[in-house]
Amino acid sequence: MNIRSSISTVIAVAAMLAAGCAAEVSNQTGTQNTTAPFVTQDQARTLAARYHQQAAELSGMAERAEWEARWYARQFGDREPETIKRQEQARQLWAAASEAEQLERDYRRQVPHGQVN
Repeated sequence: MNIRSSISTVIAVAAMLAAGCAAEVSNQTGTQNTTAPFVTQDQARTLAARYHQQAAELSGMAERAEWEARWYARQFGDREPETIKRQEQARQLWAAASEAEQLERDYRRQVPHGQVN
């Protein structure tokens, strides 16, 4: 396995794990909530900080995937399978980052003003 495929594998696994962590919470009936469930203020503060960090990490990974997609497109063309793969990874990472940001905002609303880390 070469370095390029190793890096691709690591990015893909990290994206899947991060997307799973940022997934919306389901309620008892199986439908998805659009807001974070109610938790204590301390839990909300901790979760808001975690989701903030997760969103930043996912955004950085998405930027890197976009850069790689542009590089592959310049080198091999827009229709190269690796270019398409990187573009899809970037889209998935941006979506996961957006979910994490939304969850951060939802949990931040549950914390009194000025008490978020």
